[in-house]
Amino acid sequence: MPDLAEIIDLLSTARETLLAEVLPHVPPDRRYPALMAANGLAIALRGLQAGPAPVVDEVALCGAIRSGALDPGTPGHADAAATLVGTARALCLVSNPKAVTLSSR
Repeated sequence: MPDLAEIIDLLSTARETLLAEVLPHVPPDRRYPALMAANGLAIALRGLQAGPAPVVDEVALCGAIRSGALDPGTPGHADAAATLVGTARALCLVSNPKAVTLSSR
């Protein structure tokens, strides 16, 4: 079985080939689906390069939020907020890194 680096290289090569060698020959009315495929490969690559997501007990966190245990002013509020922001940022870095760059300004 190929290792992660080989998988990343394979996906990267597939994306580059699609954009450089296939897309120029795609009829204009089929260009959008081809670009969507290339974008999907880019998202998959970023996801693999980012590595595993941090482990968060989502059920417990959601329950604590719903119960008010993490409301502003409570002892766990700052940690919970940091966890949520960090998780959202990590997901955006994979799915739409430009959004993170814009929000960092």
